[in-house]
Amino acid sequence: MVNTKTEEHFFNFTQNALINLYISISGEKSFIKKEKRNSLIKKYCERNIKLSIHKPIKQHIKKIILHCKKGNDVEDRLNMIVADYLKSVHRASMNDVDRLMKMLTFIETKCGIKSKLNHEDDSADSESDVIYILAEQIENGFDDSGKQISPIILCIEHENIEINLKAVIEELGLFKAERKIEKEKQNSIIVTYTIHPYYLKNTTATNKPLNKVE
Repeated sequence: MVNTKTEEHFFNFTQNALINLYISISGEKSFIKKEKRNSLIKKYCERNIKLSIHKPIKQHIKKIILHCKKGNDVEDRLNMIVADYLKSVHRASMNDVDRLMKMLTFIETKCGIKSKLNHEDDSADSESDVIYILAEQIENGFDDSGKQISPIILCIEHENIEINLKAVIEELGLFKAERKIEKEKQNSIIVTYTIHPYYLKNTTATNKPLNKVE
């Protein structure tokens, strides 16, 4: 499992601490400053840290209390913990086909580069700054559960020879990319990016632990 029982426990505690905070200040007519919010979070933690059920996350609760005492923005930290946990749960529910579609959508959104399927016998001229993927690779590159079983190659001709999509592909932490220059022309460059699910290169990438309070 991506998220351990301890991580789920800490997520639930963090979420409950935030709920307690928001209920406590819901009747206030004016904005509640950070100091008061920290005080309410600290009181909630101090009440609950003594309970035996919270023994597995006691050290994390202590860190929350310490941040409250230091005057840090604890509410923001707790919201980040909740968001990171929910992202990790969503990531765990995706298969490699979902991850590929997510990555291609991300590239189009960030770089304006669209992607298309083509076939080995396709004789049509390709467009520049469009990612091409062989349909045969999509058909044969995944098993019935959507797990990637062979490398997928993205091919693109860049008019701007300075473009390198490797960092963009890897930015989401879903795939590891290997870049290779296939052909250099006078005003463009043809590049392939061979992608593998990140867990094949780094087994901790899709088993990323929930961020604890530092």
